Amino acid sequence: NTLIFQITKATNTWTETPAISGWTYGETAKTPTVQAKFGEVAVRYEGENYSDTKAPTAAGNYKAVFTVEETINYTGLTTEVAFTIAEAASTVTKAPAARILTYNDAEQALVNAGTAQGGNMVYSLSENGTYGENIPTGKDAGDYTVWYYVDGDDNHTNSQKKSVTVTISRAPATFSVKDSAVEKGQEVKLDIVSDPADISYQVTYRRNGYQVVPQDVGEYDIFLEITNKNYRHAKSTDGSPMKLGVLRIYEKEKPAFYTLGFDANGGTGTMDALEALA
Repeated sequence: NTLIFQITKATNTWTETPAISGWTYGETAKTPTVQAKFGEVAVRYEGENYSDTKAPTAAGNYKAVFTVEETINYTGLTTEVAFTIAEAASTVTKAPAARILTYNDAEQALVNAGTAQGGNMVYSLSENGTYGENIPTGKDAGDYTVWYYVDGDDNHTNSQKKSVTVTISRAPATFSVKDSAVEKGQEVKLDIVSDPADISYQVTYRRNGYQVVPQDVGEYDIFLEITNKNYRHAKSTDGSPMKLGVLRIYEKEKPAFYTLGFDANGGTGTMDALEALA
């Protein structure tokens, strides 16, 4: 007798569930874990613009496709497991440094450039303003706040925003008065020379410690305040009123008169000193 029998194809199963953990960019790729009842398991990695049997290295979202090919003896298996390669942290390798600046009537870069790893250093003059790779500039004297952070590349996160304070100091200026003597009743017009030229200022007068309008004969202290906030007195840290000199208002002398005899009949008359000299 002939015995006829059939060997049925086995149903394959996972004896160890396919798994893979994510990692951070720059770290060693994690090894997938898997075991099938029958056959050899192949792993392929899939992602946006990526498909390979080698593990990816760039940050992003991927899936590992675990496959056992079907044969005449057992069924095939396919399972997909999602995982992520996280972005690494970018770092500031050298922070931007404030420059030592003095007003010069031109735009000046406020900081020396910083350096970064994992992205580009970007700057702004306000925390929530527009950032760019160009270093911010300032012209007028005063304090500035330069914000910065690392704008991470495709594999790195942005760094935290930080700031550095920069000061453009006032430029020194000197003043001198050429002629500070005025006859009473005449307009007080001082000939003040400044270096640099064309700096705005305001002049006031004081007598016995009080600010006054000079009218009477006597001496008055001349005080000059720089109203251009980009300059300071050369011997001060600011442009507040500083004594420049002394104004002297003098009384015009009255002409002298003489009584003289000046005709043959013995009459008398008067003539002033200038007439007498004529």
